[in-house]
Amino acid sequence: MPKKRQRNRSGSREHGQEAAGTATVRQRSRAQRRRSAGRSRFNRSTLMTWGIVVLVVGVIVALVASELSKSFASDFEFVVYQGEDVLGGSELSFSEVLGQGKPVVLNFWAGLCPPCRAEMPGFQAVHEQYGEEFILLGLDVGPFMNLGSNQSARDLLRELGITYPTARALDRGPVVQYGVVAMPTTVFFTADGKVQRSHQGLLDESRMRSFVQEIIRESGTA
Repeated sequence: MPKKRQRNRSGSREHGQEAAGTATVRQRSRAQRRRSAGRSRFNRSTLMTWGIVVLVVGVIVALVASELSKSFASDFEFVVYQGEDVLGGSELSFSEVLGQGKPVVLNFWAGLCPPCRAEMPGFQAVHEQYGEEFILLGLDVGPFMNLGSNQSARDLLRELGITYPTARALDRGPVVQYGVVAMPTTVFFTADGKVQRSHQGLLDESRMRSFVQEIIRESGTA
């Protein structure tokens, strides 16, 4: 009998040790889950914080760039196709055109650009109406946008009967300086040489006329 009780006591101790071990494992598992959940919440919170920081910085940079673009016109050189009498020469810098003291419209176009072709007759009509009060300069950047050669640009001018001043860019510089990411792009300057607005994409005659009237009014040259 004593031996049987001893075996029972021994079995109880073993069972208790197993139960304690199981409890310890469960506690450790719960602790690990809590730590894992904490790390997950921390990671999500950190990512959200950095995401907000990046967004705010991006907005600030965009606003600063926008304000700078309104204040300063970037200079570049070009060779004139037609309109030397209006522009003042055959090889010029854009600052010389702005220096005439008139509002200026700078239109980026190309010979093989369908939207450019579509808007140019409307630009011609506005030029004929307000040509004494502002300068319209069409800048061919086709070779730098994979939209045709300088010859295809000249061919388009003849086909459409365009007479307003046009020229070709010497390099990709103006495309980069004025952030041209869509063709055509049209930039409007007041008489003091400040950027008033920039329009990406096709611009119909009605809006072109409205924008030109606006820079003429703001410049006080009407």
